[in-house]
Amino acid sequence: MMGDIIEGKSDITGLAFIPTDIRCQYLDLIKSFQQYGTKFVLKRPSLSFIENIFLMTFTKKVWLATLLVLIIFGCVLYFLLNW
Repeated sequence: MMGDIIEGKSDITGLAFIPTDIRCQYLDLIKSFQQYGTKFVLKRPSLSFIENIFLMTFTKKVWLATLLVLIIFGCVLYFLLNW
């Protein structure tokens, strides 16, 4: 693609490339007109099947691990403050 632009066979390109000093001598770069981003799409469950929406955010193992970490941090903090 760059060879076609340098030889004059092509006037415009929409290809992604690494801009080096040599390539920039032959090109006039324009700003991208489109912005890209990361999006997450999650399927929402029917509310009639959910008893407690807040507890269903994570699995039981995640909640137990979180509780265990809080207990450990609490014990460490207690021993550090009372030493």
